[in-house]
Amino acid sequence: MARSIDEIQAAIITDVQADSTLSGLTSTSRRAIWRLWTYVIAVSINLLEQLMDIFKTNTENTVLLSAPQTPQWLQDRVFKFQYDATDPQVLQIIDLIPQYEVVDEDLRIVTRCSVKTNIAGSVTVKVAKGETPGPLNGSELAALQSYVSLIGVTGIAYAVTSTDSDKIFIQADV
Repeated sequence: MARSIDEIQAAIITDVQADSTLSGLTSTSRRAIWRLWTYVIAVSINLLEQLMDIFKTNTENTVLLSAPQTPQWLQDRVFKFQYDATDPQVLQIIDLIPQYEVVDEDLRIVTRCSVKTNIAGSVTVKVAKGETPGPLNGSELAALQSYVSLIGVTGIAYAVTSTDSDKIFIQADV
C-alpha cells in the first residue's frame, strides 16, 4: 500500500539529517529549497507507489480470473456446457474466461463427467446425460467436442466420448 506524502517526506528528511555531507541543511522553513525538493520527490514516490498498487491489483485480479486448466476445472466447465438443437449457444469471452452470456440451467445436459489425462498430452473426457446415465446423441457430442476444444489449451488433444454405460451381472451363492 502506498505511503502518504508526509511519511515519505519525513523519511527523506531523516535521511538528510543523518548524512554528514548534508548536515549544513538546517533550515526548518517549509519554503527552504531543500525541503521543497524533498516534497517534490515525496510526491513523485507516492504517485509511483500508487501506480504500483493499481498494477498489482489488476495483475492479481487477472490471475484470479484466468482458467487454471486442471482436470477439475475442465470437468466443471463440461458440467456448464449448454445445448439447444434449435438455438445455438454461443460462448463469449467474459473477464478472460470463455462462458455463456446467458446461463440457462435447463440447457445443461451433461450429468456425469470424467476427465482423464495422460503423459502423451491428450485428455479424454467421458460424459453421460440424464438421471439414468445415457449417451449423448451425435449432434450433442459434436457440440460438446467443439466446446471443449474451444475452451481447452492449444496443443492438447481432447477426445470427448459418450457411450452406453457398462453393465455387470453377478450371480453368486453365499
